[in-house]
Amino acid sequence: ANPKAESSLSQALGVGIDIHWKWYQPLRNEYGFVMFLGHGALLRRKTWEEVGGFPDIVSEDLGFAIHAREKGYRGRFVEDVVCYEDFPDSVRAFRIRHMKWTRGTCEFLARKFNWLIKARNISWTEKLDILFPTLNLPLTLLYFLFMVNANIFLPSFFGHWQELTWVTAGREFTMPVLALDPGFGIIFTWDFFLITLLTFFGPVLCFILALAPKPRQLFRFLSHSTALYAALSPLSSLGVVAYFFSGEATFLVTG
Repeated sequence: ANPKAESSLSQALGVGIDIHWKWYQPLRNEYGFVMFLGHGALLRRKTWEEVGGFPDIVSEDLGFAIHAREKGYRGRFVEDVVCYEDFPDSVRAFRIRHMKWTRGTCEFLARKFNWLIKARNISWTEKLDILFPTLNLPLTLLYFLFMVNANIFLPSFFGHWQELTWVTAGREFTMPVLALDPGFGIIFTWDFFLITLLTFFGPVLCFILALAPKPRQLFRFLSHSTALYAALSPLSSLGVVAYFFSGEATFLVTG
């Protein structure tokens, strides 16, 4: 991250950039697919000419990378070279970038998914390493619908009020809560909640491990990132739906 970032948002969440490069990219040198992320990279002219330049899609960097890999070239993440990267300096800039990524990823999957699956020189380990993070953004729609259903629709139609009682310092407190009908216990078993927890903590596990020695910074980072991404969940869902109907994605400029 850029150590000279001025906005409080960039300072709070920019730490995640350094952790991402430290934890994810070195492993991909040996076990996954080293993605070209659009910046901080050197490209061979010969590779550029063989591939035919960037494909005409919003995620042109990833599109170029998979075509280069199919031609027999491999990316390499060099750990002893440092390039600064700015985190968006405002919520507006972050929203613009996030929408570009969401619709751009939908476009990439629509145009390149079948090609990628059929690619002969890209191993299945590499294909899965590409698809897992790219499918993550479009799946925001399904996760958003799941949260709305689990927290609004099901309690509204199948819930009943009951008193929650607890004792603190010798004093008894009660609070009304909305609980689902006991029949839903067949669905909401321990494995269901385990999957839900993995969905929550899986994407931030590396940040938790990296910032564990600094609990205050960890709490600040998780609080900011959770609030920011959760607030954009409805908008991301609309972006997926909009691409589904329009089939168009635009390269929005962050700024």
